[in-house]
Amino acid sequence: MTQSAETTWLDDLPQRVKENRATLAETLSQALGRPIEFNVESAIPWSTVTTTSDLWQTPGLIATMAVGDIAIAIAIPQTFPLPDWYQSPNKSQQSCLETLPMEWSFGLLPEDTVADAYEAWPVADLQSHLNSRLIDADTHALPLYATEGAGQLLLVFPISRKVAPGERDEPLAAPAGPSFQSASSSASSASRLDRIRKLPTQVSVRLAEKRISVGQLLAITPGSLITFEKSCEDLLDLYVNNQRYCQGEAVKTGENFGIKITSLQLEPIRTSKLIDH
Repeated sequence: MTQSAETTWLDDLPQRVKENRATLAETLSQALGRPIEFNVESAIPWSTVTTTSDLWQTPGLIATMAVGDIAIAIAIPQTFPLPDWYQSPNKSQQSCLETLPMEWSFGLLPEDTVADAYEAWPVADLQSHLNSRLIDADTHALPLYATEGAGQLLLVFPISRKVAPGERDEPLAAPAGPSFQSASSSASSASRLDRIRKLPTQVSVRLAEKRISVGQLLAITPGSLITFEKSCEDLLDLYVNNQRYCQGEAVKTGENFGIKITSLQLEPIRTSKLIDH
């Protein structure tokens, strides 16, 4: 792969993994539901991995973050072990899996580089899937060894952002209910959606709210303490353009505050009622 301004951020990737190892492990622990710590090895060519070990010819989970036309893959074998539900997660579990590459991107990418797509899905054969997305001989793997047990995962980079037909495995659980949308209408909907993807939106997180009198408001001074009838364990509300969109838990991502989405809470549509006579 020819080195360019768009890919120079890959040079320091192994060092950023080592520097942010604790945060990455904490995020992985939250996604998989068990405590995990790992050691970081040196990056090796992907060809070395495939010729010296058959460990990766196994089902597992692929989670990717994409920057332009290239991506970084987190390859986790089923024997890591992954939770039993990873092949057919419910909405909450799928959210946890998709949050993993997003949160890892904060520790893997420089501050001036932002991923524009995050995905996570099960595959039948990790090695075959990654082979289908190789860029060229520059693709490397960074082994991460769990400190407890024999678990191991790989960070593979760079790979192609695009997934070859048939390489994405479908979850074992089929979606409930029939689909009546034709392929042409689906493509048309996607095209219309692409036109608005880059429109700016204001996103805010609301900690709590309460009503106070004007007198109480005027009495506020530096050092005043305002209490709310909300537990510290309650979920936070995320608003998009001042409309409640979803809820999540407060998390720490490096030195920054973040919110891990747990459920969508769209505002209900209010319909007017006719007066019966």
